[in-house]
Amino acid sequence: MTQKKTEHVKAEAVKEKVNVEELEITSAVRWRKENINAHKFQVPSGAVFLVRNVPLVGLVAKGVIPLSLVTRAIKMKVAAPKSVDKNDPFKNVKEDDIKDFEKMLNAFVSVAVVEPKIVTDNTDDEDVIPASEITFIDKSAIFNECQKGGAEMYLPFL
Repeated sequence: MTQKKTEHVKAEAVKEKVNVEELEITSAVRWRKENINAHKFQVPSGAVFLVRNVPLVGLVAKGVIPLSLVTRAIKMKVAAPKSVDKNDPFKNVKEDDIKDFEKMLNAFVSVAVVEPKIVTDNTDDEDVIPASEITFIDKSAIFNECQKGGAEMYLPFL
């Protein structure tokens, strides 16, 4: 904890007449449990996952998802439905767009799904699900559920 933060915590504790030195450090497990705001979500295939809302900006900042993939994904999610040809919905979609969107979904799902654990790489661990084993439709549903109202705010920056 920084000096400034420590002073702030001590100042708050004085206001509440609490001795900071007696307070217990918050464990990572407790922090996640109290701040994750996870909820159960059933995907189209019928599987149920414990998911949490995930801001795309945070994933970009951490280097989990490249900005170029997020830009393309948001354009596909928000802008594309308005310009989709009902007779040929894939008319303006390029193969690279779909591949990039799939990569972004794999990374997103691995962070958004709390349980069971999802990973972006293949694994022999039976307690872990590789994102490649989850259908595109289920991953898209998770993305839409965990980005409710979030994607549209990025449009001005694209």
